Amino acid sequence: MTALLIRRIVQLGPTLLVTSLLVFFVLSLGPSPLAQLQEFGNLSADDIARIAHEHGWDQPKWKQYLDWLTSYLHGDWGQSVRTLQPAMSMIAERLPLTITIAASALLLSVGIGVPLGAWVAVRKGSRIDTITTVLTLSLMAMPGFFLALLLQLLAVKLRSWTGGVVVYTSGIPDTGASMVEWLQRLALPVLTLTLTHIAAWVRYQRGELLQVLGAEYIKCARAKGLPEKLIFLRHAMRNAVLPIITLIAIDMGKLVAGAVIVESVFGLPGIGTLLLDSVNGHDTVVVLDILMLVVLAMVVCNTLADLAYGALDPRVRTGQAA
Repeated sequence: MTALLIRRIVQLGPTLLVTSLLVFFVLSLGPSPLAQLQEFGNLSADDIARIAHEHGWDQPKWKQYLDWLTSYLHGDWGQSVRTLQPAMSMIAERLPLTITIAASALLLSVGIGVPLGAWVAVRKGSRIDTITTVLTLSLMAMPGFFLALLLQLLAVKLRSWTGGVVVYTSGIPDTGASMVEWLQRLALPVLTLTLTHIAAWVRYQRGELLQVLGAEYIKCARAKGLPEKLIFLRHAMRNAVLPIITLIAIDMGKLVAGAVIVESVFGLPGIGTLLLDSVNGHDTVVVLDILMLVVLAMVVCNTLADLAYGALDPRVRTGQAA
């Protein structure tokens, strides 16, 4: 286990370095912060030149990257060109809301999707299997923004039927709001992300478990006369669940991408909305900081997933499995 930990830590640095290079130079192909400054009518040419020099935007790209990386590692994430506020404070203000939505959706989608996929797998070919397959494929094919709009329409209908607010269709509560109101505000965004991801988890767990149930060692266990329940829980489910650890880390990135759409539709001031506003406002400083934060989170989650996988699978610890 220690050897695996060392290998993953050694790989962590180069991975982040290469990713930061790619993100930085891809963003540098877009509109420069200098062009954004020139749109301010109250700034003279001397002011623009001074601000550009202070931020290093008049330097070569390689020099800008080294300066940015050094500052980023020291906790200086720059200043927003659009709002002239520190980028770190803007991100820190919106991050808790996005984490709450994404984490809730992840727990619900995995907690419901994995058991449901296993339940459907042992009923392969039945009517419930057919119905579940149709529903999950429909959800996977449905765009996130369309599902969000459908849920908003449903919330409006519920309000007209009940005569009161069941769930809110947009916005966040004021300071000091009750827990009930928070749940009513976040219910639809979390449900939207959960439904778009739970379908994939059901399909994956069903396919993985069916593959495991057809393996030779399962047939051997049955030939030995072991109870079917014991075979399912001790042998089939254990091996079918192992890859899910890695997929959870990958799914975190998809949840962040989905948060951009969900927060925009429901009017939530999270990281997704900040990223979209920064892209539309050509605020490359904030865009770069958010993307690197997402990359860092994904790399760390994948590293933790590898360690957890290694703890459960001896082949990973010994380097016999990737």
